[in-house]
Amino acid sequence: AQNGHTATVRALVQECGADAGAADKDGASPTWIAAQNGHTETVRALVQECGADAGAANKDGNTPLWKAAQNGHTATVRALVQECGADAGAADKDGASPTWIAAQNGHTETVRALVQECGADAGAANKDGNTPLWKAAQNGHTATVRALVQECGADAGDADKDGKSPTWIAAQNGHTATVRALVQECG
Repeated sequence: AQNGHTATVRALVQECGADAGAADKDGASPTWIAAQNGHTETVRALVQECGADAGAANKDGNTPLWKAAQNGHTATVRALVQECGADAGAADKDGASPTWIAAQNGHTETVRALVQECGADAGAANKDGNTPLWKAAQNGHTATVRALVQECGADAGDADKDGKSPTWIAAQNGHTATVRALVQECG
């Protein structure tokens, strides 16, 4: 699964009796590992043909969808939600959603797919009140900031639980282009 050997995965489960949902000591299942590495066909085979749980989380609460989103594997994200029934809003133990982690890492296309195609909430905050927009702004991902506000309906003024706005965090971190985009283009 880690290397995307879909035929081998099928053979192991369907012919040799391997457990498609068996996880390692950290709770990472074959589906989780395949999703982390963007092996969309392997993910489909594990869930649709081998009976693996598309939403099985590791010990940190990260689902296969969360890992695919973290690494910007947009095709895998789409397949998990649209074909395998994964929950687009399933957050980890810290309340970080797949959209949140994709935004943190500047995966704009993945953010768009999650919100526009998969029904994820563009404003879902983690336990600290940081939204996907806040995380994108914190890390200077200007294209992701624009997409979240202009295409996905995120509120440019949403502040975290301490009252710090996306503009504030972008300014604190010296992300001038992001500050300009938030103020001049996003209101």
